[in-house]
Amino acid sequence: MNENNSPVIYCFGNAGTGKTFCTIAAAVDLVKIQKKYSKIFYIREPIEVGHSLGYVPGDVSEKYGVYLGGLYDNLDSINRFSGISPRDMLMSIECIPPQYTRGRSFPKGSIIIIDEAQNLSLTTLQTLLTRFSKFSKVVLLGSFNQIDIKNKTEENNDFLTSYKILSNIDDDNFVVKSVTLVKPERSDYCALIDDAITKYKSEKGL
Repeated sequence: MNENNSPVIYCFGNAGTGKTFCTIAAAVDLVKIQKKYSKIFYIREPIEVGHSLGYVPGDVSEKYGVYLGGLYDNLDSINRFSGISPRDMLMSIECIPPQYTRGRSFPKGSIIIIDEAQNLSLTTLQTLLTRFSKFSKVVLLGSFNQIDIKNKTEENNDFLTSYKILSNIDDDNFVVKSVTLVKPERSDYCALIDDAITKYKSEKGL
């Protein structure tokens, strides 16, 4: 991640390839160590896998907290090689559900991380991508084979559509960049299972 690059970066990759870890680690480095950016905004759609949990007690932060386990896991991993405590990292991170971003303006020098972007509608992506100010960076993370929205597929989803739309903007001062992570970091077994089930669903039209 470099401040001279495009303000918008798409990060593609199957489950377990380290999309969130790499992005959070780079963002923490730029904010806490290099001090080139001032704050991190972490946005993730609160969608469950499979059946909904239903009513979750508590205030907004408590309700949303159940969806942030992946972020906390990655902060623990970053702590092991950076020496920065998860609590210290969280002081520079504001976690927001996409539903609460309408009308907000992310200030200059922000890094906006939009995780699980494959589960966002084009309208929601449009809202999020029009919130940031100058000298900021937006990174969208997503897996095409981990879509939890009905009637959306690997080939037909709003995450991919938004990338194609932005890539076709004819402006020399705005270039969308992308990176695809392919090496499984959790375990080789995760990739084998992911590929096998994805292939089966594709063959069966599921």
